[in-house]
Order: sequence, then structure tokens, then C-alpha cells
Amino acid sequence: MAQKAQVIQVKADCGRSWGTVPYAAFAKQLGSATLDLTLCSQLRHHSRVTVMQNTLVIKLLVVCVGNICRSPMAAALFEKASDQEVKFEARSCGIAALVGRPADPHSVTLCRELGSDITDHVSRQISNEDLAWADVVFVMDTEQQFYIEKNYPEAADKTFRLGELDDVEIEDPYTEEIEAFQIALDAIRRGIKSWRRKIIAG
Repeated sequence: MAQKAQVIQVKADCGRSWGTVPYAAFAKQLGSATLDLTLCSQLRHHSRVTVMQNTLVIKLLVVCVGNICRSPMAAALFEKASDQEVKFEARSCGIAALVGRPADPHSVTLCRELGSDITDHVSRQISNEDLAWADVVFVMDTEQQFYIEKNYPEAADKTFRLGELDDVEIEDPYTEEIEAFQIALDAIRRGIKSWRRKIIAG
């Protein structure tokens, strides 16, 4: 019989933070468990993050508008940022998706240069199922954050701007030249690095 996963309640501080105790420390102590993260104040959200083999497994939903430029790149690069400390399982979607479309060729090219293949991506509209699945939702700008807060209030407290920690909005490069995509990609990479560091630090 499989051992029942332990559940530990972690109280976060009253800022937009992940918690007062580093997740990695819990992972090392528990080995395989589920952390019930009780976030207060601005977060006030109960999410569940799995710890398997000392590795945090975090389910991310990355959102943009059309789901062909920014969010496919971000989802792929989040997964690429996985290692022994944290594993990201990422999905992407759009609030006004160009449903059924592949990723923009510029996004494909830039991701390929970084070792990620998004040629099989097919754009999708945001759904209640995706939001329920996700531990955390990342959007590209304040407008998208407001959209989720208004239309999916149950997900508002786990929704953050990807560029929030760097105080940037990640602009939409749709229909622009590849240079605009590169600017967006650079901001996405900075955002992933900043959030990953914060997640690990607690």
C-alpha cells in the first residue's frame, strides 16, 4: 500500500510572497509530500505544490492574449528551467486566443535557439479547467491580470504578472519584427529567473 502523502501547512508572511520558510528545506525533510501553502493578506489562496524525490513540482498556467507569441515561449522556457530543486509543469493559453493556430514563427525560431521546440504548439482559449489545474497563473501585463480578476475571481489570488518582480510589463510583439519578439523573450527570461529564485528562497 502506498504511503499517504504528508500535508504540511506553511503560513506565509503578509506580502506577495511564497512563504516564510524555503521550500527546498521542506523538500529535503519530507522527500515526497504535498505542501499545503496557506497564503494570507494579498494572496489568501490555498494551493498545493507537490514534492517528489526532493524536487518541487509546480503546475504553471502562462497566459497572454492570442497564445501564439509570448505564452508559448514562456511555458517552454519555464519547463526548460526545471532542475533537481524545482520542476515546472507548464501550460499556456490566451484570453482571446487565436484558437488552433501554431506558435508564431518568430517565437519558434527564438525558442529553438535556446534549445526549446514549440513547433507542435496549438493555441487555446483560457478555461476553468486550466485555472483549477494550475498552482500559479502568470500573465504578461496588468490588463490580463485584471481580466482574470474580473472573469475568474477564484483564481485572482494565485495570478501574478511574470514581470512583476522586475517591475515590467511584457509587451505583445504580435505582427512585429523579430526584434520585438526578442525584447519580449528577454523580459520573459528575466521573469522566469526572478520567480524561480523567489520560489526556491521562500
